Amino acid sequence: MVMLFAFQPATVALAATKTKSPYTNYTYTHQTKFDDCQKINGVDVSQHDKTVDFKKLKNAGIDFVFVRIGYTGYTKSKFSLNYDTAYKTNITKALDAGLAVGAYWYSQALNASEAVQEAQKMLSAIRNYNITLPVVMDYEFAGTSAGRLDSAKLSKDAMTNNALAFLGEVSKAGYDGCLYANASFLTNQLNAEQISEDYKIWLAHYTTNTSYSGEFDFWQYTETGKVDGISGGADVNFWYYKDNAQALKPYIYTGKEITPKPVITDGDVILTEGEDYVLTYRNNINVGTARITAKGINDYKGKSYHFKFLIKPDRTAVITLKDRTTTSLSFSWKAVTGADTYYVYVKNNLTGKGFSKKVTTNSITISNLTPGNEYNVSVKCGRKDNSGKLIYGAYSAINTKYTIADAVTGLKTTARSKSSITLTWNKKTGVSGYRIYRYYPSTKKYEAIKDISGYNNNSYTVKGLKTGELVYFRVAAFTQDSQKKIGYKSSLLSDSVRPQTITVRGISSPSAKKIKLHWYRVNCSGYQIQWSTSKDFKSNVKSAVVSSKQNTSTFTTQQGKKTYYVRIRSFNKVNGKNVYSYWATTQKIRVK
Repeated sequence: MVMLFAFQPATVALAATKTKSPYTNYTYTHQTKFDDCQKINGVDVSQHDKTVDFKKLKNAGIDFVFVRIGYTGYTKSKFSLNYDTAYKTNITKALDAGLAVGAYWYSQALNASEAVQEAQKMLSAIRNYNITLPVVMDYEFAGTSAGRLDSAKLSKDAMTNNALAFLGEVSKAGYDGCLYANASFLTNQLNAEQISEDYKIWLAHYTTNTSYSGEFDFWQYTETGKVDGISGGADVNFWYYKDNAQALKPYIYTGKEITPKPVITDGDVILTEGEDYVLTYRNNINVGTARITAKGINDYKGKSYHFKFLIKPDRTAVITLKDRTTTSLSFSWKAVTGADTYYVYVKNNLTGKGFSKKVTTNSITISNLTPGNEYNVSVKCGRKDNSGKLIYGAYSAINTKYTIADAVTGLKTTARSKSSITLTWNKKTGVSGYRIYRYYPSTKKYEAIKDISGYNNNSYTVKGLKTGELVYFRVAAFTQDSQKKIGYKSSLLSDSVRPQTITVRGISSPSAKKIKLHWYRVNCSGYQIQWSTSKDFKSNVKSAVVSSKQNTSTFTTQQGKKTYYVRIRSFNKVNGKNVYSYWATTQKIRVK
C-alpha cells in the first residue's frame, strides 16, 4: 500500500522574488516564473549524514527530504550497484516525522541498459514505502579522471538517452521521474530541454541567484547549510510548489476509471475511509490531471484533504526503421492505446540542429534530410485532456540512423607509378567512410577493393597494378549505424598505370645529320622521342611521336658534327590524354 498524506508545509513564501534562508542566513533571488509558487524547504540525506533527527528537521521548518537509496560505484573496473546503508532508517523516520519523501540513486550509467538496471535496483527497494515526491536519477561526474563516468567521454545524446532510459523505467513503475544535476552538467553534458519535457529537473547551483535558464522544480542552493537535526553541512533545497494538492504517482491511461486509495493521516492517526472521510474523484478516466478530495465526516467533519495525479499516455515503444533514401528516413512503432498524436523529435548529429514533427499515425517519413548524415530520432505519444491540451507520454529510446549517401563527385588521379595509382575525390561531410571499387571490362563486374573509415580520408593509392595496365575505378561513400549502407557510386574513372620504361638497344649516326635509335618494344599506344644539344633538355629540344609497332626510328638533326642527347618514353592514350612512362636512360651520340 502506498501511504499518502495531506501536505501542509510548515513555512511558505508566496509570490516572493526573494527569501532569506534560515539555514545559510543568505537572501536568495527566485526567478520570476516562480512568483506564484510556494517556496518549500527541504534537504537530501544519505549514509554520509550519519544519524539524522527527522523530528528536529520538521521543527526547523523542513517539509520534505530526498533519501539516497543507493549508488553505482564510480571506479572503471566494474559496474557495481550498492544500497545506501541508511536508506531504510532514513525513509521510515522521515515518514514518521511527517515529511514528504522522495528517493534518489547516484548514477554512473554508461549506457541505457545500465541506467535501467540502476532504476530497477532502486524501485525494488522503495515499492513498499510511501514515496510521494519524485524518484530521482542523480547524474554527475565523480570529479576524478579515474571516475567511471568522467573517463567515458560520452556524448550529450548518449547521456541524454541514459537519463531517459532511467526515468522511463521510473515512470513505468508509476512514479514521478526527476533528474538531478548541476547547472554545468545540465548545460554541457545533457539535452536538458528534451528531458524536462517529460520529467522534473532538480537543479544544483550553489549561488544566491541562479542564472540557469532551463526548466527546474527543485533548487539545491547549498551543501553547507546549518539545519537542526543534521550534524555538519546539509544539502538544502527549495521546492517550487504550485498548489496544495498532494501529487500522487502518475498512472498510465487505460480508458477506464482510475481510483487510487490514499491512506490519509491526521497527526499520528490513520483515518478510515467511510468512517472518517469519503473520497470523490474528478477527471480520472482521460489523460490529464485527476483530482481526489477526501471530505472529513463524523469527528473530522469540516476537514478536507486534496490529492492529484497525472494520467498520461504510455511510453512509446521501440521505433523501427522501415526505409531510407538519400534525403529521408521512414520509421514505425507500435500504436499506443488512446494516442491522438505522436511527436517526433529529429536531430542532425553533425550540425546539432533539431526539429519536430507531429503525426496522427504510428509511422512517419522524415523528408528533406541531408544525404549521408546521422540523425537521432525519438517519439512520444500525446492525447488531449478535457481542456484540449495535449498530454504526452515519455519519449521512446533514441534511434540513430543515417540517410544514404549520394554519389561521390570529383574522382580523379593525382599520382601514378608503374605499379600504382593514387585516387582522390571530393569529401562527403558526415559519412562514415568510402568504398573503392575496381571495374573489370572482361567480366563487366565491380570488385570492392578497400573500405576507408572517416569522411576526411578522401584519397587512396591502389597498389600492385601491372605496368601499363588500363584500369577503371569508382568510389562510393558509406554510412555505418546498425547496418553498413553503401551510397551511390561516382562516375567511372578510367586511367593507366605508367607504361613500362623503355630499354634502348642501340644508337648510331648512319649519315650526316642523322640519328638512328633502336629499342625493345613494349605494350603501349606509342613512343615519344626527344633530342637536344642540351644535356638537361632545357633548350634546342626537338620531339617526335612514333607508332607502338616500331622499335627503330631515324630522325634528322639541325646540325652536323655536334653532340646530341637522345631519350625515349612510351605512353598510353587514356580519355584523350597521354599517360607516359618514365624516360629511358639518356643516350649520347656525336652526329656526322
